[in-house]
Amino acid sequence: ADKYMIGPGHEKWYYITTDGWALSFWDENAYDPTFVQKGGIFPDAWFDMRLLMNVETWPARGGFEVALHTKTGCMKFWVHARREAERWQQAANAAMVEAQTEVLRKRAEAAERDFVESAAVGAQPGICGKAVRVEAPDDRENEVHVYVPPYRAQALRELWKRCLCTAAQGDRP
Repeated sequence: ADKYMIGPGHEKWYYITTDGWALSFWDENAYDPTFVQKGGIFPDAWFDMRLLMNVETWPARGGFEVALHTKTGCMKFWVHARREAERWQQAANAAMVEAQTEVLRKRAEAAERDFVESAAVGAQPGICGKAVRVEAPDDRENEVHVYVPPYRAQALRELWKRCLCTAAQGDRP
């Protein structure tokens, strides 16, 4: 994903690289991958790809413009060929999907953790608090190991959630 790009001034060219979520712009005359890896030089500018909301490309200035839209604005750069613009658009779209997937995964984990940790404190409806976890005695000699297929484990989790909700409302599960 390393290409020469035109920078903010029409006469200034930059070498652009991707590293994780960072889209880095390097002075084309000073860029040296060896020095970059050793931390000897730093990019002139960089862009956090996790902030992307939309990406567009269109013909402009004798080449093609790539516009990276965020909630607060837009960053644009130019490339020579349509294929380069398309590849940057594909890379930006992939970054958006990956970032959104990561956000949704973290939200789901937090919701699951918060839901399981909350339970009824008393028999009165509307009084809820944090459940106290009690460890079972360590009796591993008599422990039975059972494999539960993922679809059954999901069904058991859903049943457990319904039981917790019912108990939290003061009803018998």
